[in-house]
Amino acid sequence: MFKSLNGKKVKMSSQEIEELDEFQANLTTTDSVSEFETKLNAFRYQRDVLLSESDWTQTVDSPLSVSKKKSWAKYRQELRDLTNNIDDGTDFDALEFPVKP
Repeated sequence: MFKSLNGKKVKMSSQEIEELDEFQANLTTTDSVSEFETKLNAFRYQRDVLLSESDWTQTVDSPLSVSKKKSWAKYRQELRDLTNNIDDGTDFDALEFPVKP
């Protein structure tokens, strides 16, 4: 196995490989993430992408009219509110993102 050290590919020592194997084994047993947390994180990621893509609508120099800015602000708030009522019984496939103005 190799590692990157100062931008160069360097062979790992047997001790480093052993430590890495132990670390990975511990991850799968003690730090495993539930299916719910995985789905929630994926959902939040999608939501955050949509928020990032619409950041420009709320800047001072945005070319949008005041009413369009308000529409986008409402859309962005709806995106943020999506996670308010999510619990471990949530069907993530049934959740729908709001429609962009």
